Amino acid sequence: MKRLSLFAMAAIFAVLLAGLPAAAQTFVGAFDAATNDPTELAALYSNLPHEAGPSNRLVRTTEFTTEVQVAQWSRWKFLGTKWTWFVRKPGEYYADSIQAQIQSNGNVAITFDGFSNPKYLEENELDGVKQEIVTYYGVGSHPTAGDFTGWIAAEDLNGEEVLITDSKALHEGLNFKLWNKITVCECNSAGIYRATGVITMTLQNQMPWLDEEGDWNPGQFDLGGYVTADRG
Repeated sequence: MKRLSLFAMAAIFAVLLAGLPAAAQTFVGAFDAATNDPTELAALYSNLPHEAGPSNRLVRTTEFTTEVQVAQWSRWKFLGTKWTWFVRKPGEYYADSIQAQIQSNGNVAITFDGFSNPKYLEENELDGVKQEIVTYYGVGSHPTAGDFTGWIAAEDLNGEEVLITDSKALHEGLNFKLWNKITVCECNSAGIYRATGVITMTLQNQMPWLDEEGDWNPGQFDLGGYVTADRG
């Protein structure tokens, strides 16, 4: 009976161990090397403790592993987010009015929504009078250059996705020129026309321990679930 009870206890202990994480994790914290102050921009956990009892062995070895999980970050900058045209006479005009820069350490998807031709702001029901300004957008060094996307009608941008893949250039920052072209005709009344769209950047390689706002998920002190026993 005593032997059976020992086996039973061992089985229960094995079941309990199976329900535990691969190894105990201890939150260590981190410091900013520039200021020597504690930081919330990084966190360090220690796990896989090792203890060897008394032994007469001549040589002992212990493995030490450093694992670094890096989140995806991004910076983007627009030197302006609004075009304001002043047009004296009908015609077709274009300009390089906004420059942009995107910087990241992983794939980035750019999508467009809500773009349209600028609409006349005042009520105007005159027959034969056009209520909008036909508008196009393009990206490149110049509309005559080989890297230019071509002129894209405002509404055709909606639903489009541009994938910028990870590269050295993206890490350093990719610069873009956003071109805008308008067609003003004789049938456009004097006044103000306006339209607003939204450009969305989505990180494609984000780590699961950050939430959609870029904060710790679930928390800086609760990341033990992402600590593993892997060494290879």
